[in-house]
Amino acid sequence: MKKTIKRTLVVTGLIVVALVAFPGVRIFEMLRDARGMTPVETKEIVQGVHSIRDSKVNLYLVKAAGRYVAFDSGTDSGRVRREMGKLNIDPFEVAAVFLTHGDSDHAGGLALFQNAAVYLGSEEEQMVDGRKARLFLFKNRLDRKHKLLIDNETVEAGSVKVTAILTPGHTPGSVCYLVDGRWLFAGDTMSLRAGRADIFSRAINMDNDAKLESLKKLARLTGVQAIFTTHFGYSDSFEDAMKGFRN
Repeated sequence: MKKTIKRTLVVTGLIVVALVAFPGVRIFEMLRDARGMTPVETKEIVQGVHSIRDSKVNLYLVKAAGRYVAFDSGTDSGRVRREMGKLNIDPFEVAAVFLTHGDSDHAGGLALFQNAAVYLGSEEEQMVDGRKARLFLFKNRLDRKHKLLIDNETVEAGSVKVTAILTPGHTPGSVCYLVDGRWLFAGDTMSLRAGRADIFSRAINMDNDAKLESLKKLARLTGVQAIFTTHFGYSDSFEDAMKGFRN
């Protein structure tokens, strides 16, 4: 009887240690990954595309018929406003915001863009309406009215055409956006190191196997001129960047 109780206590102790240690390991890995991030400064990064830096994050603005289309919204609306001011861009000139997914460093600045329609991948709805946890018990929320896009759906936003490409892995509904067939806004679907794409932050991804398949899917695209990521800047050579993910 005593041996059974002792064994039960040992097993219970191991479970408790694992429950405490596992989140600690994940947090350490997240902090390590954050230190390696290389967002670009606020500027016109290529003609017609502006990067806005918000700490470790970039959102991007594309000029569209006298207004702007945003890809993600950053974390801090006040900081984003100040950075946009450096380029003399008024947040009220942003007609649409396309969210790559619902994490707070991508959707946290939405309040700044009061005049904008908001778009989100349809598979990401489960991540922002309380149905599915993002990490452990933490859940994302998106209280702003938004429109859902399915895989390969194209919408016109001002003078540009935006195609949603479902790229699960970081979250189940992560989406990349292809603008006019030439600019790919990849969110957290990839990192870029020395011009080469890689799987972004395995510690934060919800499904690394799915992420790998998503990168292979992107590598099959043709006609893309540049890739823009949230945390690792951009590349103007899609062919070189995606070389490692072609079958």
